[in-house]
Amino acid sequence: SSVWYLLDPRDGEEAARFQLDPSGQELSPPTVYEDKVFFGTGTGLIYCLNPRTGETLWLSDTEGPVYSAPAVANGVVVLGSYDHKVYAFDANSGRKLWDFVTAGEVFASPSCTQDMVFVGCHAGKAYGLNIESGREVWVFETGDVVQCAAVSGTTVYIGSYGMYALESRTGRQLWTFDTEGLVGASPIVLNDRVYVSSLQSFALDARTGRQIWSYPAMASLSLAACQLGQLDWPMYRGNANKTGTGTAAVK
Repeated sequence: SSVWYLLDPRDGEEAARFQLDPSGQELSPPTVYEDKVFFGTGTGLIYCLNPRTGETLWLSDTEGPVYSAPAVANGVVVLGSYDHKVYAFDANSGRKLWDFVTAGEVFASPSCTQDMVFVGCHAGKAYGLNIESGREVWVFETGDVVQCAAVSGTTVYIGSYGMYALESRTGRQLWTFDTEGLVGASPIVLNDRVYVSSLQSFALDARTGRQIWSYPAMASLSLAACQLGQLDWPMYRGNANKTGTGTAAVK
C-alpha cells in the first residue's frame, strides 16, 4: 500500500503515518525542505506534508506520473513528469509557477542552484533552466536517455550512456567519460572527485574526467554518500552476486 511512515530516530517508534487515498499508488522518493516533505505519485499528484503529523499542507498535480524525487531551492519545488514537462511550484503554497516542455519523458530528478535548474529527459537532452521563470538557458544533447544530473560549484554532471561535465551557466562540454553502460543513479561529487555508478563504479577527477579507479560490479548499483568523522566515503548498494542485496564501502 502507499503509506509514508514517520519514525522517531531515537527509538524507531512510529510517530505518524500518511495513507494515500486510493492506496496502491507508486510514490517518488521524498524530499525534505524547511519542515516540509514533498513527493510525487504515479497518478501525477504532488504532495506537501507536515513531516511531524502527516498532515497534507497542499496538493497539486501534473499531467503524468512523477517517479523521481523533487528538488527544492530558493523556495521553489521542481520536478519532472512523464508528460514531457518540468514543473515548478511555490514551496509554501503549492501554486504552480511555471512548466517547461522537454523533448521526452522526464524520469530524472532535477538538480538546482539558487537560480538554475538542471534536468534531463528520455529523448537524450539535458537542460539548464532559469529557476524563477522556467526559461531555457541552454540545452545539451547526449544522444541517449539522460537519467540524472548533479551540480557542484560551476559544473553540472550529466549521467546518460556515459558521464558528461558541463559548464552550469552555458552548457559547454568540459569533458566526457565512457562508462560503457547507463548511469542510472545521480553521481556524487566529494573532495574533487565524481563517483559514478553504471555497469561498473568509477571515481573520476572532477576537473578533468580522468579515471582514478573502478570497481567491477556484477549488477547495476545505486550510489549514495556518507561522512564518517573526517573521511568522506562513497557507499555502493546493489545486488553484489545477483542474489540478495549487498553493500560495500570504498574510500
